[in-house]
Amino acid sequence: MTKHDDGGVAFPTAPVRVYDGRMDPDCYSGMSLLDWFAGQALGAFCAHVDRDAKIPELAEWAYKVATAMLAEKRRREQQEQDDDEA
Repeated sequence: MTKHDDGGVAFPTAPVRVYDGRMDPDCYSGMSLLDWFAGQALGAFCAHVDRDAKIPELAEWAYKVATAMLAEKRRREQQEQDDDEA
């Protein structure tokens, strides 16, 4: 199974030491940026629509919007990198 680009961690934090002095790699994984974008899109949509909308369709739409937002973010980052190298 290949991992899709989920944008990484939306709200990264510093790792926390566990009781035996090792770093806990899961303590700061949190929600992905893709999940955050989807939640934001869904919230905006729900604030302006009829409440009779079908939930599964709204969830699918929100992730489509989030995927497009992440693709645009990547495109802009690449453009900025290309501009810096020019």
